[in-house]
Amino acid sequence: MSDQSKQGSAISSAAATAAVQNILSILNSSLGTQPRSTAQHNTGTDTRPGNQMSGQGTSMESEMRRSFPGFFKRRPSRSAVAFKSPKVAKIWRPFNFSVFLLHNNVPTTTSAEEDLKHMQAGLGKRTLTMAVDMTHSEVSGLFEEAFPKLKRVTGGWLLYKAAGGNGRRQLSVVPPETEGYTGSGIKSASGGGKTLLYIAPLQDELDLAPLSSDAEEFSLMPKAVCKNCQTVMPLQLLALHVTQCRDVESVSEPEQEEEDECLLVEPVNTAVTSAATSHENLIQDNEVSCPICGQTFSSADIEAHASDCGQRLEEPSGTTGCDAAGPIESVDDVIQAVTLAVNTDKVFGLTVSRRNMVERGLLQWQQQKKSSPVNQLKITFLGEAGVDTGALRKEFLTRMVEGIEQRFFEKGARGSAPAYSLSDFDKGVFRTVGEIFSASLAEGGPSPNFIMDWCYHYLCLGQINSEDWTKADVADANYIDLISRIEAAAEPELYNLANDVFGCGYSGVISGGKKDEMIRAVILHASLRLVPILQHIKEGLSLFGLGNIMASHPDICRPLFVPGEEVTVDADYINSILLAEHSEEGSMRREREVSILQYFQDFLEELEQDGNKLRPLVPKDDVCELEQDGNELRPLCPKDMLQWITGQGHVPLLKHEKTNFVITVKFNHDCTAVYGEHSICYPVVAACANTITFPVAHIQNFGEFRSVLSKAYIQGQEFSCI
Repeated sequence: MSDQSKQGSAISSAAATAAVQNILSILNSSLGTQPRSTAQHNTGTDTRPGNQMSGQGTSMESEMRRSFPGFFKRRPSRSAVAFKSPKVAKIWRPFNFSVFLLHNNVPTTTSAEEDLKHMQAGLGKRTLTMAVDMTHSEVSGLFEEAFPKLKRVTGGWLLYKAAGGNGRRQLSVVPPETEGYTGSGIKSASGGGKTLLYIAPLQDELDLAPLSSDAEEFSLMPKAVCKNCQTVMPLQLLALHVTQCRDVESVSEPEQEEEDECLLVEPVNTAVTSAATSHENLIQDNEVSCPICGQTFSSADIEAHASDCGQRLEEPSGTTGCDAAGPIESVDDVIQAVTLAVNTDKVFGLTVSRRNMVERGLLQWQQQKKSSPVNQLKITFLGEAGVDTGALRKEFLTRMVEGIEQRFFEKGARGSAPAYSLSDFDKGVFRTVGEIFSASLAEGGPSPNFIMDWCYHYLCLGQINSEDWTKADVADANYIDLISRIEAAAEPELYNLANDVFGCGYSGVISGGKKDEMIRAVILHASLRLVPILQHIKEGLSLFGLGNIMASHPDICRPLFVPGEEVTVDADYINSILLAEHSEEGSMRREREVSILQYFQDFLEELEQDGNKLRPLVPKDDVCELEQDGNELRPLCPKDMLQWITGQGHVPLLKHEKTNFVITVKFNHDCTAVYGEHSICYPVVAACANTITFPVAHIQNFGEFRSVLSKAYIQGQEFSCI
């Protein structure tokens, strides 16, 4: 063994000896005893740092960790007590994002011009603040608060977003989550509020007509004052208002200049200056406002102004179909003008019942909020399979115009005047009546040609001409009776009528010599109280621009509203438009068909003479509700038969429609082959094609024909076949 090996072995044994001695000293120290030899040995020979730390203050555990670190690890301090902080609910930070409400479900984004239209209608873009943890119901409430019109949407809505880029872009749907649209989903879809989202109604269409300046939608929007008229309105509406306000100003200025020029060239007569001055003061005290243009004129000049005021309104932009139909020279031109103004791209759908059709029809017309009456009318009869291709619409309008005349008008000697009803006036019924009159003329219905001449004059020009009123212009039965009693009463009996006469505004003396004045007061009172009702009807007639045409061409439009010479629907008229499809000449079938056609002509003549003859043929419980007038059944007439076959009970208004208006009569000889063995068949009517088909095998004589046809009419008012 070499010297180096011996030296290393000695060092190792010395180190081991020192370690053992150190352990023993620690044990002795903990026990309170220390061997003398060990203490002397440690004091005399060992001077290593490890031995210096092995005093009484050094614990055995620390020494063992220092000597054998691999076996003894440091333990955590007992003084350190583990403490867990309580969990605190996470506070979500709200985020801002922009959303745009569209008027319908369009495939692309809107243009700048369309954006302005949306904003003026209370739609368009809004910037909202939303929390990430909002639910679908809370999201819907937030949207409805920002867009009040969204509350009317009943067919659902979805969110859309557009791809990047400029211009019109395609919209792609933002799919809702299982629980609907939430705050976290909208935040993700909008990129944290950086992407504009679009709300699109799925089945509804919101109106784009500009709202009034005090609408709820504009409550938070900035406002400004128009410098021309000093009107305060939101900025979105101000852009549209400024243009219109300037147009009105530019139109009124040339008229004022013309008047000034006329005044400059007018010669002045100094001899009558004082008289002219007093006359001008009298005129100024009696100024009236033109209901068409809104300008103020004296009572002496208003009539001259009214004659040419309508000419300035003859070509309004975008309100009538006059531009497309050409000049108004006849009734046909009027009908074509309002017909062209109907928006055929959309429908104004109504679902009505045949029971109480007039009241229900008016109510449905007023409550229809999803569409506008300017769109094409489409009628569905409740519980019937008929599809409206024109016949259902004509039948509805015919029944409505008839019912309106009976329910809301009173018949007088020269036509009918509105029935005085403040409750109907307050509900806006008479405005709806005017709209139905316009729709009837525009969409193939009858004309309301039962209105008194003085009422028609007001509907055209908004003026009354009371000087020409007579007792024949009074339609109210109570006032007609009062006038008759005044005329027949002797002077002592007039005092019994004093309260009624004074209630009509008469303030004179009750005497026999004042009868004319008393009657005049009754006439004025009975007529003037109808002016607000006529004003509502006039507003309704503005639909399709009909009101402007009436103001411009009152004489041309008069036959459509005032009773006069017209072709009535009688047996002769229906016989003149029958077009039979006969079998081969000389055949037995042809002979049977001719006999049935003659039965039909006799049937119409019988209706014209006495329609009540049909009543015993049908049990009372089976009588159609449409044939009831209160509690009494009204007699049938040829007009009812025409409406049953064609859907309309009037002669067409247009000349070319009158020429082509026919009823096609067909004959069914083979009903057994179609239906098998049976005992009775009824005529079948196709109102859309103006066709009636008679079952030949079940008609042997006129008695059988009358029974079969009358039952078919009374029990077959509904559209049950397509």
